[in-house]
Amino acid sequence: MEHQNIGSALILSCAVDVEMDLKPRLAAALGGGVAKEYDILFVGRTDSEPAEPMVDELKQALYQLNRTAHLSGDATQAKLERYWIKKEFLQRRTLSYRSTFPRGTHAYALSGRMARRMGRRLAQRMANEAHDLDFILADIAMVGLSIAYSIAPPPIAIYDPESNNNSKQFLRESVLSAISIRADQPSTYPPYDDVAEIWPY
Repeated sequence: MEHQNIGSALILSCAVDVEMDLKPRLAAALGGGVAKEYDILFVGRTDSEPAEPMVDELKQALYQLNRTAHLSGDATQAKLERYWIKKEFLQRRTLSYRSTFPRGTHAYALSGRMARRMGRRLAQRMANEAHDLDFILADIAMVGLSIAYSIAPPPIAIYDPESNNNSKQFLRESVLSAISIRADQPSTYPPYDDVAEIWPY
C-alpha cells in the first residue's frame, strides 16, 4: 500500500452488510475537520462506546422503564415510552466522535499516514503479540497512539450469507436485503450487542 500512492484504506475484517446510503453517511461523519484529522475511523462495531453520544441516556432510560414495568405490573405505558426512546435513538443523525474504547470492530478506515505506519510495523507487531488487526487498532486507539474516531450509528454490520452465527445488529436499509440476499429483517434488530438484553422488553 505504501508504494502505490493510496490516500486512505477501508478495511473489512469479515463478511458484512452495509446501509444503502453508506456514502452520504461517511461524508456526514467526516465533516467538521475530521477528514483531515483522523488516523483511524471505526465504521463498523458490534458494541457501543462510553464516549458515544446518547448511549448512556438510552441504557439508563431502558433499564428504568423495564424496572418500572416489572414493579408496577402495568407494561402499557412503559412499552409506549420505550417505543419512542428507541425510535429517537435509531433515527439519530450520523456523526463521528473521538473513540477511546472501541469494541467489536470489524470495519475501519485508515488515513494515508496510518496506512503507511501499519505497512511498516503491522506484520512484526502481529507476530510478536499474536493478535489480529482488530485488536491492534483498538489497542492503539485506547492508549492514545492514534487519533481515532467512531461513526454513530455504525453503517456496516457483520453478515455472512453462509454462516448461521451472524450478529443481529440494526441496519435501517440493508443492501443485502434490498437485493434479496437476506431473508431476515435487520431493521428490527437492536443497535448493539451490549444492549440486546434490555432492548426487546
